[in-house]
Amino acid sequence: MRMALLIAGVAGGATIESSAGAKPGSVQILAHQPSEMVFVGSGEFSMGMPETEKELDFFIRLCVSDFRRIASRLCTQQLTTIPSRGARSVEVSSFYIDRQEVRVRDYRRCVRAGVCDVDPLLFGDQRYHEDAFPIVNVTWNDAVTYCGWRHARLPTEAEWEKAARGPKSLRFPWGNRWASGSANHGQLSFQLEFQLLAEPPDPASLYNLHSLGLYAADGSDGHEYVSIPGAQVWGASPYGAVDMAGNVSEWVADYFSAEGYKGLPDADPVRDVPLNNEKSRAVRGGSWMAPRTLLLSYIRQGAPADERSYLRGFRCAKDR
Repeated sequence: MRMALLIAGVAGGATIESSAGAKPGSVQILAHQPSEMVFVGSGEFSMGMPETEKELDFFIRLCVSDFRRIASRLCTQQLTTIPSRGARSVEVSSFYIDRQEVRVRDYRRCVRAGVCDVDPLLFGDQRYHEDAFPIVNVTWNDAVTYCGWRHARLPTEAEWEKAARGPKSLRFPWGNRWASGSANHGQLSFQLEFQLLAEPPDPASLYNLHSLGLYAADGSDGHEYVSIPGAQVWGASPYGAVDMAGNVSEWVADYFSAEGYKGLPDADPVRDVPLNNEKSRAVRGGSWMAPRTLLLSYIRQGAPADERSYLRGFRCAKDR
């Protein structure tokens, strides 16, 4: 007797089923791969860091845990420099966003097609150029070009944050508490901790001090450095997007502003004109060298559009 067996609810939206054309008494297993992009429905969510006593207390406790002996000099001051402080309700139209960060193999196809610049594949440490890893060392324009080749675009900051936090505006993609094994993250560098005790950095620079050696890899999450997208299986966002906290940070479409969302509309906001002549582009998500505090989904960073970093990649989005 030929039977068709359907098992639903497999992680990542996949299904497993037998083939009705198989020989009697045999079962043929077919695994359906998750879609390349996930759908994010339209609606409101709270964008940015809530200025509630509960949220500020959570931030301080997490920051103190990350920055240890230098925490007393930095964490409270750091609150005043967060460019996303002050949550507001934002309406975002429906869209699609990549389930995972663009991989080296994906980018190679664009190079072979004669569209994308080959420089990211030649720049820096070759350990980061394995086909299954996220593409890094891309400029903002490299990311825009690749997404355009796919008939897509970079997500706006609002789209990226909604895809990461979900309609309930979670602190992290997986929930409101830190969960070990959910993100490929970093830690404070022990070598420089003593130096920082004597010469504490400007709190505003904490977001970008990995280039000075402040942060280091943390193998406790199972990965010494960058990992294959989706390796942290429990870290998916409410929509099914993976690695929106850690692994590699990600370019988004907007210009970055230290003044946060000042002057932007409440519906489909995007800063496509620089404010106060700030030319950096926004970066979201944190990297495998960023401590947990910088993996909060509302944390924002900025970087020069032409900068290449082994910690930064991207994912694409498109309209429904």
